[in-house]
Parts: sequence; C-alpha cells; structure tokens
Amino acid sequence: MVEAKKMSGNIYFKNIRRTIFQSMGRYIAIFAIIALGVGFFAGVKNTKGSMMLTCNEYVNRYNMYDFRIVSTYGFTEEDVSAVSDVEQVSEAEGSVTADFFSEDRIGNSIIIRAHSITDKVNKVDLLKGRMPESDDECVADSHFFRESDIGKTLEVTSENSKQTSDALTYKEYKIVGIVNSPYYMMKTDRGTTSLGDGKIEAYVYMPAKGFTSQYFTELFAVSEKQGFVFSDEYYSNIAKTEDAVINAAESMASKRYQQAVDEAQLEIDEGQQEIDEGRQRLKEEKNSVYGQLNSAKNTLDEQSSQMNSSREQINSQKDSLNSQKQQVVSAIAEVKQQIESLDPQAPAETEETLKTQLLQLEENLSQIEGGLEEVSEGEKKLDLAEGQIKNGYSDYYSNKSKAERSFASAEAELSNGQTEINKAKEDLENFEKPEIFVQDREDNLGFGSFESNADIVDSIAKIFPVFFFLIAALVCSTTMSRMIDEERTQIGALSALGYTPGRIMLKYMIYSGSAAILGCAVGFFAGSKYFPSFIWKAYGMMFGFAPLEFYFNWKLALVSLAVSLLCSTGTTYLACRGQLKHMPAEILRPKAPKAGKRIFLERVRFIWKHMKFLHKVSARNIFRYKKRMIMMILGIGGCTSLVLAGFGINDSVAGIADHQYSEIEKYHMTVAFEQSGEDLKKRFEDEYGKELSNAALLQQTSVNAKGPDANKSCSLMISDDRDILKAVNFTEDGKKISYPGKGEALINNKLAEMLGVKAGDTIELNYDDTKTATLKVAGIYKNYVSNYIYINEETYQQDMGKAYEPSVLFVSFKDGIDIHNISESINEFDGVIGISINEDAKSRVDDMMVSLNYIIILVIGCAGALAFIVLFNLGNINITEREREIATIEVLGFYPRETGSYVFRENFILVLLGIAAGLPSGFALHKFIMSRIVVDAVSFNEVIEPVSFGLTVVVVLGFAFIVDVILRQKLKRINMAEALKSAE
Repeated sequence: MVEAKKMSGNIYFKNIRRTIFQSMGRYIAIFAIIALGVGFFAGVKNTKGSMMLTCNEYVNRYNMYDFRIVSTYGFTEEDVSAVSDVEQVSEAEGSVTADFFSEDRIGNSIIIRAHSITDKVNKVDLLKGRMPESDDECVADSHFFRESDIGKTLEVTSENSKQTSDALTYKEYKIVGIVNSPYYMMKTDRGTTSLGDGKIEAYVYMPAKGFTSQYFTELFAVSEKQGFVFSDEYYSNIAKTEDAVINAAESMASKRYQQAVDEAQLEIDEGQQEIDEGRQRLKEEKNSVYGQLNSAKNTLDEQSSQMNSSREQINSQKDSLNSQKQQVVSAIAEVKQQIESLDPQAPAETEETLKTQLLQLEENLSQIEGGLEEVSEGEKKLDLAEGQIKNGYSDYYSNKSKAERSFASAEAELSNGQTEINKAKEDLENFEKPEIFVQDREDNLGFGSFESNADIVDSIAKIFPVFFFLIAALVCSTTMSRMIDEERTQIGALSALGYTPGRIMLKYMIYSGSAAILGCAVGFFAGSKYFPSFIWKAYGMMFGFAPLEFYFNWKLALVSLAVSLLCSTGTTYLACRGQLKHMPAEILRPKAPKAGKRIFLERVRFIWKHMKFLHKVSARNIFRYKKRMIMMILGIGGCTSLVLAGFGINDSVAGIADHQYSEIEKYHMTVAFEQSGEDLKKRFEDEYGKELSNAALLQQTSVNAKGPDANKSCSLMISDDRDILKAVNFTEDGKKISYPGKGEALINNKLAEMLGVKAGDTIELNYDDTKTATLKVAGIYKNYVSNYIYINEETYQQDMGKAYEPSVLFVSFKDGIDIHNISESINEFDGVIGISINEDAKSRVDDMMVSLNYIIILVIGCAGALAFIVLFNLGNINITEREREIATIEVLGFYPRETGSYVFRENFILVLLGIAAGLPSGFALHKFIMSRIVVDAVSFNEVIEPVSFGLTVVVVLGFAFIVDVILRQKLKRINMAEALKSAE
C-alpha cells in the first residue's frame, strides 16, 4: 500500500513536471509577468531605501554635523569646549570660513568659499591627490575642479577688498587634492555670499592657519544619540539634544557678552581717568608755563621802563651839554673876535684877560665834548640793552605762541579722547547681546532636499506596481483558466480515480505558484539592484556624493511574494474551483464552446453588411472572449501609457534649454564688471553701440528665500533699468507681468511652487547670514532654469538697507554678430571680470538633462517587456485554444498568410483599442510623473509633442509586430491531424 502511494506520488509530480515542460510558454509568461511586476515594485520601492542607506552611510562615515551654530560674536576654543561638554553631544568642533574672489580656468572672476579643515566633524572625502601638508595648500571641490587642476594655484585676486584679503594668510593657495564634503551634498548649490553677485561657485578646504581669524566663524556639533537618517528616531533624538546645545551656546554667549561689556567698561573707565588726569596735568602745566612767561614779561617790562628812564636822562644830559657846547662855542667865537678886534694900543691886561677867558672857554668846551662822548657811550650801552630787551620780548611772544599751540593741541586730543569715550559709552549702552543661530541638517540645502527627492521615487512606487500586479493577475487568471480548460478531461480522469479536489487543485497551484516564486525571486533581486542604479544615475545630476548602497528590504520581499502568490495561486484556485464543482462524468466530457452573441456592430447595418465574412468572425470573437479582450486592452493600454510617458519626459526635459534661452532670457551674454556704477552701460554702449541691440544694467546677488513650505537659495536681481523688460520676458500663461514696485518682488514659478506661495503672498529674504526682509509677491513668471527674484533699486536700498551697486549687464546683439568672437573683444574691455554666454549655458543644461534619459529608458523598457509578455501570452493562448479552428481553415485551403491574418487580426484590433485607451491615460501618467520629478534648479515644461504620440503608436505596433512574427512560427508547427482528432 505504501509502495503504491509512493508510486502514485512519483507519477503525480512527474505529471506536474511534464505539464510544466509541455507548456513552457505559459509557465514563462507567468514567471515573466510576476518578475516584471515584482522587479518594478521592489526596484522602485527599494530605491528610496538604497538612497537613504547611501545617505546614512555617507553622513556617518564623514560625521556630518547635526547642528551648525552661528553667532554674531564668533566662537572661541572655550565655546567649543562648552558645547562639547554637553552630555548629549559626542563631538563639537569650530571652523573658520571666508569667501574670496579668484579666477577660473579661462580667467573669469569666481567666488570661492574657503573652509578650515576639521578633524572630527564634516570630514572631507578625498577623491584624488592628497591632504594639505602646509598652510598655503588646499583641497578643492570635485564638482568644479578636475584632477588636472591638482598642482595649480588659486589666487586671491586684487578684486578682493582689504578686509577680504586680510582674512586669508596667503595670496595664493596650491590645490593638492580633489574632495567631496558632506556639507555640500548637492552638485548645483554652493550657498550665497555678500561678495559680487552673491553666488559661490566652488569651495576649498585648507588648514586653519591659512586664515588670519582668531575666532571660529561657525561651530559644528554631533549628537550622541542619532538614528537612521530622516527617521522618527533621528528627529526625536536630535530634538532632545537641540535644547541642550542651544542652552550651552546661549550660556557661553551671555558669558562672553558680559565679559565684553566688563572689558569695554573697564577700557572706558581707564580712558576717562587718563583724560581727567591729562586735563589736570595740562592745567598745572599751563599755570607753570604761563607763570614763567608772565614773570619773564614783567622783568622785561621793568627793564624796558628803566631803559626808557635812562634814555630820557641821557637825552636830557645830551641836550644840556649840546646847549652848553653851543654857548661855549659862541662865547669862544665872541672872545676870539674881541681879541682880533682889540686895539693894538689897548692895555696888555685886556688882551691877557681875553686870552685867559678864551682858554677857560676852550677848557669848558673840552669838558663838554668829554661829557658828550660819555653820553654817546651811554647811548650805545642803552641801545645794546634795548636790543636785549627786544629779543627778550621776541622770545617771550614766541614761547607764548608755542605754548598756546601745544596747549591747544593737547586740549584737542583730550577733547577727541572725550568724544571717543562718550561714543564708547553710547555704544556700550546700545551694545547688542550676541545672536545665536542654530541650524540642523534640514537647513542644509543638499541634505534637506535629499529626502524629498527620495520620496518622489517612493510615491511612484505607490502607483505603478498596482498596475503591473493587476496585469499579472489577469495574465495568470487567463493562462491558468485556459490551461485548466485544456486539461478538463485529465482533471475528470484524476477525479474519477479518486484524487481529491485539493490534490487535483494542488497540481495547478504548484504550476502557477512555482512560476510566481521563481519570478518573484528573480524580479526582486534584479529589480532591487538595477532599478535603483538607473534612478540613482538620473539623480546623479543633483547628487553625486557617493556610490549607491544597495538596500534589500526583506519585509518587502515577503510582501512581494505574498502578492505574487495571490496573483498566481489565487486566480488558479478560482479557476479550479469552478471546474471541480462538477461531477467527474461531466468533467470528462468536452466543454461546450462558448455561445456566440450578437454584438453592437451587428446593429449598425450600414457597416455590418459591407464587412467581409472573416472580418465579421473576428469582430464576434473579440467580444466573445471578454476576459481576454479586457486583459489585452489593459495590457496594451498600460504599455502605451508608459511609452507615451517616456517620450513625454523626453519632450519635457529636452526643450527647456531652448525655451529658457530663446523665449525667456532673450539676451545673448552676461557681462560682469569689477567696479560698480551707473555709467557702466553708457561706456559699454559707446564702445559697442554698432553691434548692440539692447543692454540692461542690474545688480546680482544671492539670498535665501523662505516661504511656508521651504527655504531655498536663489539669485536676487536688482534693477531700475527699463531695458530689463527687453532682456527678460516676464510672462505667465502668455500674459505680460508688470515689473515690481517698492516692497514687492517678482519670482519665477518654480520658486513659488517650492516655497508654497502665490501672487499677493509674502516671502522672507535672508541675506548677510543674519539679516531678513519681508517682501510681497507682486507676480509669478514662467522660468525653466534657476530660481530668480527681481526687485527694484528702492526696495533694495530701503527695505533691505543695502547700497545699489550695479555691476552686471544683460547684453543682446544684432543678428549676424558672432557671439564668441565679440566676447573676446569684450573680455579686454576695461573693468570686465567675467562673461557668460547663454549659448554655452544652454549646452550645459542640455548635458545635465541627459541624466534623465535613464528614467526614459527604464520606463520604455518596462513598457516593452509588459507589451511583449501580454501580447505573447494572449497570442499563444489564442492559438492554443483555436488549434482545431486553425487546422480546419487550413484544411479548407487557406494559405499560411491568410491563416495568420485571420488569427492575428483580432490581436491587431485589440492592440489598436489598447492604444486608443492608453494615449489619454499616458497623458495623465506623464503629468503625474513630471509632478514627482523635482529638480530645485529646473522647472520642466510638462509637454508632449505631437510627434511623440505618433512614435508611441509606432513603438507599440512594433512590439505587436515582433510577437506576430514569433507566433506565426507556432502556426506552422500545428499538426492538423492531431488538432482535428475528436476529444472523445
């Protein structure tokens, strides 16, 4: 008995194996459709897991910060230690940053952000070269610099201000390596700066001694407890750590604030004391100097008075002597005359008396002249003394003047010092407390956008797999129903031999279940490996920080297996149950053919009566087997939808560069100048007026725009030049939009969508790290590449408190001008530091969009596989179940070509119906996919060109043709004699 059961079991399983090998086409069809469905489901679903795992491994490997802390005071080692000592913090490290102007490979001015190399947090990923060994070496951004740049130097150009240059220790830095950094996970965004146009092109990392700063400009901290990136556990742990980090940072900031206040007050007190002491010293010195000067002047005055008195005495004496001398001379003359006129006969005594008088007078004259000589000597002495007194007065006035100047200078210095002290006191009263800004990973543009991009892929996984599994269930149901119908006699025989319904049913469930299990296994592993690779390549234009880590979700594998078995064994069970509810005798008899019914077309007499007989048969057969018809239409419709969506993605992506640089940005070139000024345009027009058709002057910088839904980096364009309306086309839905007024901003549609704002709402602009401005959205204009905010000069100066310094021209040239040739001339124009040609930008955008071809290939490839499986399986079933009919018409004399046309005409009609159903759904599917493919810097056109509809039809008909060619070979292999044998 046991031996008989064993033999029976062997025969049973041998029968199953024989069934599989004899109907391998059906088996492979079930295997393939399950593999395709599971592969698509698991692949797209695991893509998010793979992206998340890649991100998690990357940020953990290089210890990306959990918190970035910025203070208006900067940080010291003491601040870093204070944050590091927080219990919930595992690592804390300070970093120095500085932005500076340099030049790219072709000499255009660029802005580079320099970071100090950190050892614990935000470690760099060295790709090529080596790390810096001296303070004047650096490693550079892999997405801007190439391996060939290793060994070259970055120059801190003369365009930098003294403050910028002083922030860096050297004027040149040698590139010794190429790196990635967890701080910059996106390829396209390097942040904003207050320099130049505000756009940072690249970053470098260098030793801390490459900077002159004595303080850290930012502080990074890593939480002790984290968790898988973007998980609830991670956010919960970070939230617990954040308060402690903020408290530590604010505590240190308050301490430093009080310390700074105390130091400032001490300096003020010491300064005031010095000034008070200086005033006292000046007063004493004044008293001393002026006392000495007054004493000297009094002495000179006394001496001068004495000299005047002496002068009067001498003059009086001189006058007296001169008078006496005159009298004596006169007397002498008179006596001499008397002597000469004396009568000779006069007595001798008279002459003698006169001579005695003369002698006496002459002696008196001699005495008088001696007195006059003495007076003359006295005058000389008086003249000398008066000269000395005069010199004394001159020295007095000179010394007094010097003293007055010296005292005035000292008083001015003291007054200036007092003014400075008063200013310092006022500043101290208005001394603001330090502001602490704590950012987490979500505020990092690259990290923050990574999850949303991964969610895009995950959202696609919620729609597509349902469609594939529905087709899989229909394929399995049709395949197994037909197989069970074909083996109806065998089922009846097994039932008559005593096999239970469950035992009989198990055979077919093993058949479909094994195909499903194999398909699920192959599809799961292949899809989990290759689908994420394709999608990661597509996202490579945004994220390229690490190779993809493959993630296998075993729970998802079990779900996939369960769904696969449900699609296969579930439909098998339903098909078998309907067959096994009959008695064995009834099952052993062939099943009556399905009754034909009148179809709607027969009621349209005008058409029906003009149709050929075989065409009428085909029409009846199409509606006779409704299950097969529905499955064919759904399968081909789905294939059509996918193909059209694929071509639509290509249309939406391929055309944006043309639209951007011909319809929106209508200028040909952007010219940046070293110096700003509103005379730039006039000078440029004077030089190139013959070639120009338009030039618009503006200032360009970068800001972070914040709305209800997001915070995004974008370019801020400031202009009052009306020619800006000729350079840029501000329209939405074909309608012109007015340029914004004061306090208003004009933003592009992509930015508005990301921020979650509409016209009339407000947005907040963050600039210069800590400043903000709130503006009203005056309008939203259509734009495809990059994000822009346009404002006028008044808004920039009053609402943002910045000086309007235009240094950029949007330039358009007349037709026939060679843009690249004239750019060489413009590059030599005085003050030009950079030129950007729109045609070159268009080429770069086109190259970037090529990455999305991977998604297009993926979609069209899946569509082709789906179409092939559905067409092949249904065509194979159609031929198998109609072998007697096919053999009959061949016996009746139909040629092979006519037989093929008769058999496949139904397939062709159903393909056309499927295409008709698939085109509208493909249009909707395209819109859905484009709404999920989000690139921050790009707004897609969301258009399907008319030619794509034609290509879709051609592709689907091509798949149908291939299946037709393959299945015609099966028609040739039908044995007419065997097919026409009676089943009874």
